[in-house]
Amino acid sequence: MKGVYQHCAKKHLHRYVAEFEFRYTNREATGFNDADRSEAALKGIVGKRITYRRADSPPVPKPLKTIPCQRLIFKFMDSLSES
Repeated sequence: MKGVYQHCAKKHLHRYVAEFEFRYTNREATGFNDADRSEAALKGIVGKRITYRRADSPPVPKPLKTIPCQRLIFKFMDSLSES
């Protein structure tokens, strides 16, 4: 595993692969700069929302669309720190 990832469960492997596919496809060698990567990441957020719950509240199942939205935000933040 590359970077900060120490382990990736089989059920989350598709998310890990999708993130690195995004990074590889939108790298500087293919003509993308930070602004282009940010724009591409933020376009993927349209129509999705992030939900939060209080730490003292009972666990509530999160909608499946929450995870990809968070992943795109992390990718956006990573792309800013890579330059």
